[in-house]
Amino acid sequence: EEEALGFARVRNALLALVQHGVCDGRAHPQAANNDAFKGMLQVYAVDIEEVLVRLRFPQFLEHCYYTYGEVSHELLSVVLKHGRVSAEFAIAEVKRVYDQMFSRDGGATISEGDLEEEFGRLVTERLLRPVEPSGASSSSS
Repeated sequence: EEEALGFARVRNALLALVQHGVCDGRAHPQAANNDAFKGMLQVYAVDIEEVLVRLRFPQFLEHCYYTYGEVSHELLSVVLKHGRVSAEFAIAEVKRVYDQMFSRDGGATISEGDLEEEFGRLVTERLLRPVEPSGASSSSS
């Protein structure tokens, strides 16, 4: 038996799609004419190209692993998992994983400087690109 699609599930799905850059929300045209609806009514659009790109994530990760190494692969994995993160978050997350792994195995860990360098290389090589924070207002000229 199927359960009803509730508001919370739809809201959470839309938030995830917006954060991953797959879906874009804009104010409904009627919201401009009625103060009671301002900020409430939204219209959402799905970017089909972004959906199709998601199908290639495994190939991106494999290419990254064999071309740039394990550390870059881990950084890219964090970004793809969360959709949109700061460099600081991705670096901290990978550092935490490496620290746990190396403390268990008794080896040396990786430095934040090395992680920052690898993250920068992913941006330079255009595997990652800087974007505005999710929900940031953009000025149009």
